[in-house]
Amino acid sequence: MSTDFGKIVAPHAGDPPRFVARHNNLMADFVGRLPARIETKLLAAFFAITALLVLLGAIGLGVLGGLNAHTEEIIETDREVAQYYRLQHDVDGLVVAVSLAMWLPGPEYLDRAAAHVVEVQRTLTKLASLPTSPGADMAAIRQESEHFVGMLDRILALCRDGNVDQAGVLLLQEAQPSANKLKQVTNRLVTDVEAGLQECIADAHSAYRQAQMVVIGFVLGSILLGIFLGHTISGFIVGPLRQIGARLSRIATGEFDQFVAVPNRDELGSLAENVNRASKQLGELYAEVQTEKERSEELLLHILPRPIAARLRRGETPIADDIPEATILFADLAGFTALSSTMVAVEIVEMLDLLFSRFDALAERFGVEKIKTIGDGYMVAGGVPDPRPDHAAAVVEMALAMGEATNIATRALGVLGQPLRVRIGIHTGPVVAGVLGTNKLIYDVWGDTVNTASRMEKYGEPGRIHISAATRALLGDLYRFECRGEIEVKGKGKMETYFLERHIHPLLVTAGAGALTAAPTRLCASHLSIGEPLFDG
Repeated sequence: MSTDFGKIVAPHAGDPPRFVARHNNLMADFVGRLPARIETKLLAAFFAITALLVLLGAIGLGVLGGLNAHTEEIIETDREVAQYYRLQHDVDGLVVAVSLAMWLPGPEYLDRAAAHVVEVQRTLTKLASLPTSPGADMAAIRQESEHFVGMLDRILALCRDGNVDQAGVLLLQEAQPSANKLKQVTNRLVTDVEAGLQECIADAHSAYRQAQMVVIGFVLGSILLGIFLGHTISGFIVGPLRQIGARLSRIATGEFDQFVAVPNRDELGSLAENVNRASKQLGELYAEVQTEKERSEELLLHILPRPIAARLRRGETPIADDIPEATILFADLAGFTALSSTMVAVEIVEMLDLLFSRFDALAERFGVEKIKTIGDGYMVAGGVPDPRPDHAAAVVEMALAMGEATNIATRALGVLGQPLRVRIGIHTGPVVAGVLGTNKLIYDVWGDTVNTASRMEKYGEPGRIHISAATRALLGDLYRFECRGEIEVKGKGKMETYFLERHIHPLLVTAGAGALTAAPTRLCASHLSIGEPLFDG
C-alpha cells in the first residue's frame, strides 16, 4: 500500500523489544502479505495446530505401541518360564507317581501314572511351540524327555507284569538319572530365558525413557510452535489494528498528515487503506472548513464589531450593554430622491457603494463603529462597543471627513449641476447596545440619544454638521462652531444646537488613540459673536 502522501505512524510504546519484534514481524509480515482473507489464514492456522495435535497423538500411539510390544514379549517370556517350571514339576510328579504305582497295589495307580506320562508329553509339545525357545536346548530336552518317557513306559510295563523289583532297579538306575538330567537341561534353558527376560525388561525401560523424552520434547516443541503461531497471528492482526486505532485517535485530535502503513493484503489492509483515504479526505475537508471559517469570521466581523463577535463565539447570549456615554452620528444625502429619479438602478447602487465604501474606510480609520445604512442614510457610533474618552472628537472628525469624501465622490461621479451634499446630525449621551436576531444578526443601539441624534440630522442643513449642546460641551475649543440658538425639536422641545464648521488646529484621530481630551466648556455667545469670521488666516 502506498504511503507517499503522509508520514508513517511511529511504533507503539508497548511494542516488544526490537530483536523479538524483528523476527516476529518477518513472519507476521509474510503472513499478512499473503493474498487471502483473514478467515482463511485463521483456518489454516487452526488446521496447522490440529495437524500438530494429530502428529503428537500419532507419536504417542507409536510410543505406546512399542511399549505394548515389549510388554507382550515380557509376558510371553514369563509364560515360557512358567512352562519350563511346570515341566520340572511334572517330571518330579511323574517319578513320584511311578514310584507309588510300583510299590502300592492296585491298577488305579498304574493308570494314574500313565496319565501323568501323557501330561508330560503334552507339556513337551507346548514347549516345542514356544517362539523364544532355543532350538538346540529344545532338541536336548526332547531327546532326554523321550528317553525318560520310554524308561517310564518300560517301568510301568514291568509293574503290570509283576516284575516290581526289576522295575525298581530300572527306576533308580535309569529313570531317576534321566529325570535329573532333564531338570538340568530345563534349568539351563530357564536361566537363558530369564536372562533374555531381564534384557527385555531393560529394553522396555530404555524404550519408555526414550519415548518419554520424545513426548516431552515434542510437547515442548508444540508449545513453542503454538506460542509462535499465536504470536504471529496476533502480530498480523493485532499489530495492524493497533496502528489503525492510533491513526484514528490522531484523526480525532485533528492530525491528518500521518498515515498508517499496513502491509496486509486482506481485510485489515483494505481497512488501513480506507482509513488513510478517509484521513486524507478529512484533511482536505478540514482545510476547506478552515478557509470557510476564516471567511465566515471575516464576514462576521463585517457585520458585528470584533469584541461583540468574540463574545458571541464564547456563547454569550443575550448581548446587551448599557453604555453611559457615546456619540451618535446620522448622515443623509440631501436631494437623493430627486437625484435618483434621473439615474438607473445600477448607477444608483454604484454611487452609494462608492460613497459608503469611503465612509466605511473613514469609520475604520477614526475608530468609530458603523451601525447600519438605511437607504441613503448612514449611522455611526463613537465609544461603542468599547468606551473611549475622545468619542465625540472622533465622531466629529469622521463627520468632517465624510463631507470631504462626498465632495470627492461628486467630482468622481460627474454629477454636473447636482452636487452630492450630506446632511449630518450628532448627539452625545447614554445608549443601550446589543445584538438582535438569530439568522441575520445585527448590532444596534437604542435610546433617547439615538432619537436625538436623528433629530439633529433631520433639522440640519445640507452640507453642514448639526450638533447638540451635549456634544459641543465635550469638544471644547478644538473646533469652530456657529451657534444656531434654540430651535423647536419634535419630541424634545426647545434645544440649543450648533453647526460645526472645522477644527482649529490640524488633528489626527485614529482608532483607539484616545489623544483628545475635553476642554473647558464655552457657550456660543462668548465663543463666537455675530459677524466674526468662520475661518482663521
